[in-house]
Amino acid sequence: MSFAGRIDADRLVRAVRLTLDAEPILACRWIEHWFRPSWRRRDDLDHTEFCEVRESSNVRADVDGFRELPPDVPLRVLLLRGETDLLCIKLDHRAGDGGAMKDYAYLLADIYNRLCNDPYYVPVPNVDGRRGMQQLRDRFSFREKLRIFWHGLTAIRRLTRTVGTWKFPRSENDALEGAYLRLDAARVRAIRGFAFRQRATMSQVLVAALYRAICHARPQGSTRNLPITVAADLRRYLSPKNAAKLCNLNGVVVVSIDPRSGESLDGVVKQVRDQMVQAQRSKYLGLPLSGFLVEGLPVIRHMVGLIPYGCLKRMLRRVRNPRILEREITRRVIFTDGGELRLDRLTFAGTGISDAFLTAGVLKETTRSLRIAAGAPLGMTVSEFQGSLTLSLGYGPRAFIAELFEEMMRIIPA
Repeated sequence: MSFAGRIDADRLVRAVRLTLDAEPILACRWIEHWFRPSWRRRDDLDHTEFCEVRESSNVRADVDGFRELPPDVPLRVLLLRGETDLLCIKLDHRAGDGGAMKDYAYLLADIYNRLCNDPYYVPVPNVDGRRGMQQLRDRFSFREKLRIFWHGLTAIRRLTRTVGTWKFPRSENDALEGAYLRLDAARVRAIRGFAFRQRATMSQVLVAALYRAICHARPQGSTRNLPITVAADLRRYLSPKNAAKLCNLNGVVVVSIDPRSGESLDGVVKQVRDQMVQAQRSKYLGLPLSGFLVEGLPVIRHMVGLIPYGCLKRMLRRVRNPRILEREITRRVIFTDGGELRLDRLTFAGTGISDAFLTAGVLKETTRSLRIAAGAPLGMTVSEFQGSLTLSLGYGPRAFIAELFEEMMRIIPA
């Protein structure tokens, strides 16, 4: 978030500390254990730096460095003081998803504003233990859970048989980075108009544009459909009053696009639109390929619970890690629509905000091994603020990321 003026640094530090009491999960550390890991409350909260205030002469370098810090605590906040104030928030994905990131920003602004009027304000702790897929267990009947489970198995089988993989040249000497692309209000209106004519959503147009940009920047030469994983917010199945604010409720929809669709954006948009509409008509958008497969059915949940965490972690690493061949690396492509960041909920005691956006997620392996990170998922996150859109893309070789954005600017309707 970029501010038009200055905010009170001491009050911000105090507000961040109080958010740890309002949402206790943020004051925990993830304890690795070979059989059963757990979240445990830290006993050194007053000696742990969750919020840092720093003078900055190179904001971009400081922001990139902040994003790549290892996730030793679930929450980190950085206030950079340059010509203007810039507030950066980093949330461990195990504690919350993109929706949780927005909710945390709103919570921080709310506590900051309350402290302005009452320096002794103390928030009410959120002690609800149902923060993940557990919230959805009672939403569906046993028959519906079986149907979702069957849809998941069917989808996995279909994807295994018909969907190919994205392959990219190895480039171990290139620096990895993320980048941002701003689309102004006029460009956003043009995209919305194009989407309306295609009977599609703006997100579906952007998914199609991302696909075309990658294929143009790195031709794939595949005859099988190429997949883009689209994140789905499973809060849609809960009322706003009942959904936990900070939680991880990410669902997944895999859109597979025929590489023979040619250079036309219209044809790719149609494929994306039709598949998303079909997923929505099933009434279980995002659920069949999500963690709900495990959490929804008690039998499956207890069976998985008998497997030691260390074994599960190794199995998942084998599935998720890329195949690193002699000249190329396989990567997944992920698209997330973070939605709108509401200005009315991001006011900090009257200090105006000139810009706010979400960024693509950073895997902890990114800072450990270039060899692993080079094959990590390529993610794009889209967020809206005051009529403009910000596209955040990462992580990848610098030249490749720049080429992708150049292609997207050429492809996206103007």
